[in-house]
Amino acid sequence: MNQVIISIPNPEDDLDALHYEMWMLNNIRKSTFSTFSAERKQVIINSLLESFLVHARNLIDFLEKNKEQDDIVCSDFKDKNGDFINKIPVNLQSDMKIHMNKYVNHLTETRKSTKPAWKLHEIKQGINKSLEDFINQLSDQYFPTQGNKDRNSFLKLLT
Repeated sequence: MNQVIISIPNPEDDLDALHYEMWMLNNIRKSTFSTFSAERKQVIINSLLESFLVHARNLIDFLEKNKEQDDIVCSDFKDKNGDFINKIPVNLQSDMKIHMNKYVNHLTETRKSTKPAWKLHEIKQGINKSLEDFINQLSDQYFPTQGNKDRNSFLKLLT
């Protein structure tokens, strides 16, 4: 007999997943690797850049996207008044979001012909501002999370 396990959504677990995305976005840095060859250094630098951009895209989708299937989006959560939080736009140059999709997350013709000038600090600032708005709206019922994170542990990541 097969046993079916039904997972009941738990917003506190969802916030721990969000915390991880925020932590990665705000802690990925380009570094120097003096013991590596020039080629190996470039692989590591590209990996860090692509990792940053993937986490950036995940957080933008969390803030701006409509719910699809099992996605976690900000409108899954309630604010301090008990209302569901509306989508929160991320203020970035319009082409940055397109470049993240076309250049990093998919193999496209655009990728061959365009190499974006990634403005990482601006991307991080734009996302962090919207995340701060989200975290400050959240109902206290979500804290502490299953991972024992409080509101301040989220806000500290944004500095």
